[in-house]
Amino acid sequence: VADLPVAVWCPDLELADLPELRPVLKLAGKGMVDSSAMLDMRVALPELQSLSSGSWRLADLAWARATRWRETVAQLACTEGWSKADEAEITWAGEGIPPAAAYLGAWINPGRLVMKCDTPEMPAAGVGRIKSVCVTAKGRQVCLRREGTGVAIEIERLRTGMVFPLLTDAALLHEELGVFGQDSQYERALAGVASSPIG
Repeated sequence: VADLPVAVWCPDLELADLPELRPVLKLAGKGMVDSSAMLDMRVALPELQSLSSGSWRLADLAWARATRWRETVAQLACTEGWSKADEAEITWAGEGIPPAAAYLGAWINPGRLVMKCDTPEMPAAGVGRIKSVCVTAKGRQVCLRREGTGVAIEIERLRTGMVFPLLTDAALLHEELGVFGQDSQYERALAGVASSPIG
């Protein structure tokens, strides 16, 4: 059907980048992958860049996995009245740079970014690898720290918490399918990762 949107879901990034799959991807308006399985953005990045050069829109579930962090940081930025962060620090569990953390750092795009592994042990299945995000702007620091399935939010002496849902692939795909046009924020984040020291 000529006007029916078509999406291709291929969770394996290496498989999605094979030349043999290009004819299938060319039929799609959107190609969806999941770079999280590769554990290190430095390994995933060349394939993501290759896939982003096609006629289809690329989507990465690792970007969707960072949505709750991005939404919370954006809400806090609005509340605190800043549009650009001076500094940010992102920590994670497990060796290698998680794609979700790399995307988050590029999305925040602060004047100075510190990214580091907090613990080499991988978290339990279903729990994301990002451990904390601390952003400094206008002389004030805002920190989000994972505590089990919850996240503690600290602004100077104030502390509150919220629950980040454990998201299945089905929930993440549903979220991505809700954005069928251009996702300019994702495209800028991918370009930001590519131009960062890890790229």
